[in-house]
Amino acid sequence: YTMATCIGLNPNFVLCNRSKNYEIDDEIPVEQFNHLLIHMRCDGKDYWYDGTNRTGIPGLTTRELIGQKVLAFNDNYQEFIRIKDSPDNKLHIKGNFELHDLDLMGHLDIYLFNQNAVDFYYADFYLNETKMADYILNWMKKNIHDRMIVKKLTWKNRDGQFIISADCSISNTAAMINGKIYLTGKRIFANIFPDKKLPDNLQEIFCFPSYNHVKINLNF
Repeated sequence: YTMATCIGLNPNFVLCNRSKNYEIDDEIPVEQFNHLLIHMRCDGKDYWYDGTNRTGIPGLTTRELIGQKVLAFNDNYQEFIRIKDSPDNKLHIKGNFELHDLDLMGHLDIYLFNQNAVDFYYADFYLNETKMADYILNWMKKNIHDRMIVKKLTWKNRDGQFIISADCSISNTAAMINGKIYLTGKRIFANIFPDKKLPDNLQEIFCFPSYNHVKINLNF
């Protein structure tokens, strides 16, 4: 805060809660907070700084704070604002699959960009190969499909991306109705799509801790 002020910027303090999936209640604005950030607005963009983060991208929060409502202290007033998800936080999935009975078998390439990749960089630096493989497998089951079986797994860092490649299968993915086989994105990627009803205005969708900027390309 002092360094920003000394070079002519106009930072402000922001109260937040670092607990995952915590929803702020407007009626009790103080006791529910457990952490402090520095916020600055420059050229129409918001920048967030946390001196306690072990790793991250300067000007961006940790992922659990994306979408959270925070209490910002300005010169003469306070206001609730929400931390927006950066459009650079992308998840891109490419897949080639074949259908065997009602099961899908094939290959996935998963590209994580920007903040989505930070935790993987950190884990890959500190974990050995076996523990890193377990870390990725747990992430795939939690964020893609909990019935996914991975037969071969590799990963790498490249130009700000973390890339996961996997030979895998997902059991009982297709549905047989009146003798015809049907596939939907929800059945293939059960944990990516939000469970709640989608609004008419797709700009209003927010389903963190899942991924908001998702691109999927599949070949069968």
